[in-house]
Amino acid sequence: MRFVILAIALVSAMPSYAQDLSAFKPENQKSLGLAAYLTSVRASAQGKMIFLTKQYQSNFVKDTMTPGDVIASAPATAQLKKAQEKYLAIKVNVDILINQLAVDMYAKNNLRAYKKLDQCIKGKGDLPDQLKPYEKVIEAIDTNVEELMEIKFEGNLPNPTFFKEGGPELAALDLLGIAELGYTILNEEAKRRTQKVTSVLGVLEKVRLKDTTELLAKPKEKEQEEKDDK
Repeated sequence: MRFVILAIALVSAMPSYAQDLSAFKPENQKSLGLAAYLTSVRASAQGKMIFLTKQYQSNFVKDTMTPGDVIASAPATAQLKKAQEKYLAIKVNVDILINQLAVDMYAKNNLRAYKKLDQCIKGKGDLPDQLKPYEKVIEAIDTNVEELMEIKFEGNLPNPTFFKEGGPELAALDLLGIAELGYTILNEEAKRRTQKVTSVLGVLEKVRLKDTTELLAKPKEKEQEEKDDK
């Protein structure tokens, strides 16, 4: 149920997201557990990158760029590059966490590593020595998310239209899958160990971050519709 509540909260926050980027703050979701935390990391990082990219394109990119335009847009270009670097660091560390957790669970053929990490994320216990390296990965994710959220362009710039019905922005966030995360994990207890591990890993695969090149890409169905209309 807590994952359903998180899903409703995140979706409800969409219309005001451009004005309130703290809506998906991962730190606020840690009490719900690892799946909720990683989902909020994905939503906040991808949402911020989409917002910055669209704002940059709307205000600093022209069909014909003069040398003066290039010079004038240099600070904004540097900020966007910094944001891309932070986003990449988040993506790499999320992948490291998920991939290593997969190895640890398959090696023992049980959910012990996941459960320990889940409890640690909730603040309900410390990790055993063999799992301590995960703490540095989580710290790196938190630091880079926080720094990414603080990046902005100088000047009083208009915000781009962020969410559009059926647009790539919504597709990039994939928030509606959140509700099934906890359900899948909790209901695998009755199945065999290998099935449990495989199922949990399938859930974690859903919270990997997309490449920056995919964030503003139009869904294939949308592209085909536009072609048909021409």
